Amino acid sequence: MLTRQELLLYLLQLVQALRFENGVESRKKRKVIEEDDSGLSQFLIDRSVANPLLGTSFHWYLMIECDTRSSVGKAYAKVAFRFMQKLSEVSLDREHRLTLDRERHRRARYTQAPG
Repeated sequence: MLTRQELLLYLLQLVQALRFENGVESRKKRKVIEEDDSGLSQFLIDRSVANPLLGTSFHWYLMIECDTRSSVGKAYAKVAFRFMQKLSEVSLDREHRLTLDRERHRRARYTQAPG
């Protein structure tokens, strides 16, 4: 089992590897996202819910991947949704979820083009 420090060290690569779990990359070509969840995504969600530092990094790595408008971005959005859902279910992590939501809204406000 990876330690918390090792997981944090490899987290970006693991998040990027999600695109290859259960054929997400091949589904991209067919423009179809299946309902199957990968073992890797569930592992990362479970570990990220258990550790706020890891969870914050996981959340932002997912948000970066969600920015693409492709089916791969949609698959990452699904993982992000499941992560936030799991955070809201765990009573101790509700505050963490609210903090991530506030950061995401703040980021969206700052990245909008002036109009």
